[in-house]
Amino acid sequence: MIYLIPNWKQSDNHLENDRMLNIARLFSRNNEKYELLLLNYLPFLRYKAQEYTIFSDCYWRAYDDMQNIHLVNGHPLSIEDLNLPRTIEKVYTPFGTVLLNENKTYGEIFYNKYGCIEKVKTFDNGWTIFDYYDDRGFLSSKEYIDFAGNMSKREYFNEFGETTVIENFSGTPQIIIGEAGNDLLKEKNYQTINEVISDILIHKAATLEEQKEILTVTENNLLEITKGIQDTEDMIRIISDNDHLRSFQQDRLFEGIKTSKYLVTDTSMKEQELMKIKQANSSLADTSIARIPMFNTELNLGMSNSVVQMIMYWRVGELDESVYKANEVFVNNLIAHSRHSLIYEVETVLEMSKLQDRQKALIDDYFNVDSDSEDFKKAEHFIEAKRMKRLYKTDELAVEEIRKKDSWKALVKAINVYHRIEFRINPTLLSVQNDFQKVRLYIDVSKEYNLQMQSLAISAGIPQVVKRSTDYIEDKKNGIIIQRTSELDDAINYFLKNLNNWNNSLVENVRLIEEYSPHNIMEKWRDVFNG
Repeated sequence: MIYLIPNWKQSDNHLENDRMLNIARLFSRNNEKYELLLLNYLPFLRYKAQEYTIFSDCYWRAYDDMQNIHLVNGHPLSIEDLNLPRTIEKVYTPFGTVLLNENKTYGEIFYNKYGCIEKVKTFDNGWTIFDYYDDRGFLSSKEYIDFAGNMSKREYFNEFGETTVIENFSGTPQIIIGEAGNDLLKEKNYQTINEVISDILIHKAATLEEQKEILTVTENNLLEITKGIQDTEDMIRIISDNDHLRSFQQDRLFEGIKTSKYLVTDTSMKEQELMKIKQANSSLADTSIARIPMFNTELNLGMSNSVVQMIMYWRVGELDESVYKANEVFVNNLIAHSRHSLIYEVETVLEMSKLQDRQKALIDDYFNVDSDSEDFKKAEHFIEAKRMKRLYKTDELAVEEIRKKDSWKALVKAINVYHRIEFRINPTLLSVQNDFQKVRLYIDVSKEYNLQMQSLAISAGIPQVVKRSTDYIEDKKNGIIIQRTSELDDAINYFLKNLNNWNNSLVENVRLIEEYSPHNIMEKWRDVFNG
């Protein structure tokens, strides 16, 4: 049996980008039995697990043992199930439900993305109280916030509403195990919640199959929690490409590395970094290091050859001056090449708005038009109606006078540029895969590249423009590595203006699809397990 320890949190909304989830899916499709050991508080785990096709027999949650919860099934509570005063008036808003009592604010109900009650905030004599609910239909925990906004206490409950654990933050922080708590816990008082979970994990480890492999990601909280089992269990620690080793508590990190059977990373650059650490410390002589990609590739070639427009996909990253300069390059490229289109991937609506403002200034200035004017709006409606073949006489009459003006051609050209720009806000993996079916070029010139996006681009046969070399990119083969934004336009044209370069990139991508195939990656894992 393979046991996987991720660091999932309830607030994680894009687990499809998580390395451990991808590893679990790889093991599942190769008929390798696994169990996820979940060490964080996840009151709505069943819904999250269902979202990513993880079945209940594939995970164990430490907080259930800590809270002494044995209930397996159930249904989320509805607003009618809440124990609210009869005089409460409910005001429904797009963001939740406001609770009023005698025209005064009593509290607020918050819903999660599944449409279920996640938490309820109420006010009581200067205190703000948050009740958190489990998706099996009971109050799971309660937080007490004082008038200064500081957390004073957190209580955890079992499915019967009994207090099992009390976490005190005021004075000397301590954890108290209640009378209804789990008898497996050897102490009745702990200093931190991580100590409690570590104790729970020790008991769990004693029940694991004898023939086993334990894989854990490397995070500060997990280094603390797993220290209770790392001396007795041969663990495999995953240190991924985006793990910055200096950000870890160094003593814990070194001890975790020293007691590991294997260190597994996913890039040659991080492998070299770990090798240097090993060579500098004789106590790490018995620790093996392996490089295994965690985002596999699969043949899923797109259809960009059959699309009239040459669509670029730009993963924007954090907004800074270099992004605005790149934005200017892209807009000028769209102005110069009528067959080029661009999809922007951003994290928030605010980021989209900021980039749109910059685009507006560039496009309007170049064509000497005002995209907020009535003439522009009428012309845009006319062009869109004509494109959709839904043009009526009233549409033609609306632009009859505008078409006589000298500015008409400039309006048409500006509108054409605007219509070749699209945005994706925090897209799902499925949305990206759908876009990649028609995308001609993927661009990511941000400081923090995304290996999963690179693997998806390879799977779709798309060349890439990036700022940093990775194991997925061969310069001048399946991608271009640029140093400065001034090189961006030439890099775009290298693939979009030269079909031979694009075809050569496709050949290299097909080779990489085989190299990073699920079969080959699974064999690498088996080598580690058997090593």
